[in-house]
Formats: sequence, structure tokens, C-alpha cells
Amino acid sequence: MQMDSSYSPELTALTDRWVEATLKNSGKNVTGLLTQLDPLIFCGPSVQEIWEGEDLRRSYENPSKNMSSSRILETRTKAFCNGDTGWSLWEGDIQKSKSGDVQRARITLVFVIEGGIWRIQHIHSSIPDNDEGIDEDGLRELTALFQARSKHNPVVGETGIAAIMFTDVVDSSALTVEVGDVKWTAAISRHLLETDGIVRRNGGQLVKSLGDGSMASFQTAESALRAAQAIQARVSSLNVGPSMSLRIGIRTGVVVETGNDFFGTVVNKAARIAASAAPNEIRVSDATRLLVNGMTSFRFSDPTERELKGIRGLHQTFRLDRVDPPDPE
Repeated sequence: MQMDSSYSPELTALTDRWVEATLKNSGKNVTGLLTQLDPLIFCGPSVQEIWEGEDLRRSYENPSKNMSSSRILETRTKAFCNGDTGWSLWEGDIQKSKSGDVQRARITLVFVIEGGIWRIQHIHSSIPDNDEGIDEDGLRELTALFQARSKHNPVVGETGIAAIMFTDVVDSSALTVEVGDVKWTAAISRHLLETDGIVRRNGGQLVKSLGDGSMASFQTAESALRAAQAIQARVSSLNVGPSMSLRIGIRTGVVVETGNDFFGTVVNKAARIAASAAPNEIRVSDATRLLVNGMTSFRFSDPTERELKGIRGLHQTFRLDRVDPPDPE
């Protein structure tokens, strides 16, 4: 017999209670509502932010001392159940206690009945990003974060601001067939070696090579733009028979570092911006452009709103046309 789903005031209240306990870093009140059985899964906003089972329970029981509690502002919760299964959606504005910043968050919970009690078996947390651009206050804040980072720490820490750049060789498969594996492998190796050198000279770090492309991070948007222009200029010097061309994409914002790699929405969008670029083109996000807007060294054109594969909405990007020497001090 099929049962209809119905609104659940009980799960609505449980959801509100669990979110409040989580944001206050109240360990036992959080874990008390979790299932004691596996699978127990948490999926967060970052690419590799997935926790399971005992690792997840321990993380809630012993929250990091670096995690500050947050205050909940406006919220909206709705929950439903069908037999012994329930689910809920929590949306709210969260104000961080240290910085006072307000951020929109969404949390989805899946419940099961365990020993006659509703318990949480799956958690999904996300931070909406509509990428509608940055106002003047946001730009000043982003610039201040960059300046503080460059003065005190040359490498982005666990979370921080960075300019992420992706490069990609256009039609690499066809070029491989045309020039042969040996010659192409040598050309790509030389290209990646020179890319690494250019990135380093501009204060960045080559995060990883991606076959025939690369990912790099920079402390400033200016450094990323100068490196991108230098890389495009250098590609034409590679003697591989047919001409090689690159697509380059840059986006700036908050990233998460795990080991020697970077994750998060900014990284994903930088890769998609690169994929959307034309051959020999450098395309950048609006935030990246605005961060160098007062410098006469950079020229942009072709403001375009476009879809980025796998990311909702329209996203404005610009073509980098010219990079002149730095402005005099």
C-alpha cells in the first residue's frame, strides 16, 4: 500500500534544533540526533568535503577550536515524512560571531526511524552563489583580504582568498595525431615547465598539471593576469609543427586548501571559464576584473553573460586584451 508524504511539524522542530546546536558547536546535542548505524554521510559545499560514519561523529563531538560559533538570523524550515523516512530543508542567514559577516546557508537532512526515534542519516550543506557580481563594499573587502594575505602569508591556508587560473591546450588530441606522440610529449613537457617558471616569477604556485593543461593559484588578481598574458605569449614559441593555442580562465574568491590542492566553487568556475574561452583567449570573472579596475595596465573587452557547464545561472566574464608594464609607484 502506497503512503502519501505529509508535512511533519516534529521533523521541522528537530531540524531547527539540530542546526542551532551545530552552529553553536554543541557536540553532544548534535551527535545525539545522528543515527548510530551506518551509513551516516555528510556532504559539504567543497568538492571533497564528504565525511562518513565515525569520522563524522567525532568531528561533531570535538569541533575545532578555530571554529567560532554563529548566530542565526532569518530562517525557513520545512520537513516531510513518508512512513519511516523523513526529509527536511533548512534555509537561513548566519552571522559569524567574530567577523559579523552574514552568509546564506542551506542544509538538507534525511531522517530514519531508529528504535522508535527519528535520527539523521544524511546531511547536505551548501552555500548559494549566484555570481551576480560585486558591489563597491564587496570589492573593498576582497581587496583588503588580498592585501592582508600578501603581507602575512605567501600561501593560501585552509581557507582564504586566491586567484585561480586554468590553462588548456586547444585540440590537443588532434595535435598529438598530427605531430606524433614523442614530439608532442616533449612539447607539452616543455610548455608545462615554462608555465611553472612564469607562474613562480609572478608570485604564484603551479598546483598541478592536467595532462595538457595546468592549474595555478596566486595571491593577487594582478599576478594571475600578468602570468596568463606571459604564458599566452610564450606558447607561440613552441616548435611543434602546427600552431599550438591555449584557453585560459581566471576566477578570484574564497578557496579551500587540502594538502597541496585547492577546492571550492571558485576553482570549479575558473575551470569552466577556461573551457568557455576561445583559442588564444584569456577570460576572467567580473571579480577578477574589478580587483585591477583602478590600474591602467590592463585592458578588457567583450563583457559576456554565459552559462558555465554544471553551474546554474548566467555568469559574466570578460576578455583580457592587453597587459602593460606595472603602473609606476
